[in-house]
Amino acid sequence: MNSLEVVLSLKIFDYLTKPTYHFSLCKHVRNALKTGIFFFSCGMSVFKRVVGVGSIFSHEEEAGVEYVDVDKLDSNSDELDGSKLEVFIAQQEVKFLSGLIRRYKPKKILEVGVCNGGSSAVILNSIKDDEEAKLCSIDIDAGEHVGRAVRKSFPELAKGGKWRLFKGNIAAKFLVEIGDGIDFVFLDTLHVNPVEFLDFLMILPYLKEGAVIVIHDVMLQHLVGGLDPKHAEYLRAMCKKFIQAYFGVTDVTSLQIQTKFGYPLLTTNCTLLWTIRGKNLIPSYDLPNIGAVKLESGQRKYLWEYFNLLTLPWVYVPGDEHLQIMEKFLKKYYSQELVATFEDEVTYHKAVFAATEKLEERKDEVKTEEKPVEKKGFWRRLMPWLD
Repeated sequence: MNSLEVVLSLKIFDYLTKPTYHFSLCKHVRNALKTGIFFFSCGMSVFKRVVGVGSIFSHEEEAGVEYVDVDKLDSNSDELDGSKLEVFIAQQEVKFLSGLIRRYKPKKILEVGVCNGGSSAVILNSIKDDEEAKLCSIDIDAGEHVGRAVRKSFPELAKGGKWRLFKGNIAAKFLVEIGDGIDFVFLDTLHVNPVEFLDFLMILPYLKEGAVIVIHDVMLQHLVGGLDPKHAEYLRAMCKKFIQAYFGVTDVTSLQIQTKFGYPLLTTNCTLLWTIRGKNLIPSYDLPNIGAVKLESGQRKYLWEYFNLLTLPWVYVPGDEHLQIMEKFLKKYYSQELVATFEDEVTYHKAVFAATEKLEERKDEVKTEEKPVEKKGFWRRLMPWLD
């Protein structure tokens, strides 16, 4: 059992036993069981390494997954001055992105989520020796900082029509102009529901069969929040900042719903990575924050699963203008039943957000007095049902 399985086991156990947490005895038993799961998992991992025993979860037997040794990829990312990239991607992740591009030699690359343009520079550097390869980048932000790293530090990489930058709107607004035949995608936008889910549904009709999709921040919920709920406030503040910056939204009270326990907020990209049908390409080191999928043929038979992702709790509801663009786009490429799922989820989550805002307003109006904490003896703390 590797570290990822340990983390997932603890999180599943944490979720299933959360309702019992307010009972003191149950809390201690729960923590003891979590500790037992952790040490048992670690012991099994050591036992398998020493004895050589495999399992149904072993890397060698796992179907549909390739664990990629990043150091063996033909990456040329070392040619770039990392201090000029302005990129929020670790060096190993840069090597993974660059190495996959040079392995599959795509001709039409789409980047959704540009920010300062560091990842754009990495991609452009990876295709600089291929005259046919082009990059189209999309960012919803229209600010001057979008793509700055390429313009400021690596302008030679964008010469000869290698790079086209589209900004100020969602992907659906630009995809008709970009056109189909996209064979490589780098997806790195907001990391909260339903943003990347919708991004994927927008780009899917324009993908070439067998296209490769690289998704960043697939372990953000662990790397930032981990298993420690003390990080909840930090996560909440960070995601508010993201949404305010990207969408100009000032009232983000409804974010309180998903950040109660800290880490559930940032699971979007991890969920999407393991939902998309195809061969998964995962860096071989523990808890990689980046991954990829090489799409299998016949993606249309999985559309219901992809649209079902929209039923997960939303952290953000797009503005009416963007929703209208999306609805028109989805009607063009998907069935009436699937579009109805999108419309129903928009209506539902708008109602949830409105109700949450009213609840927060009511809480502000009602001032509650803190009750003094009654000290309890040992046996009453051990057996709270005696009260």
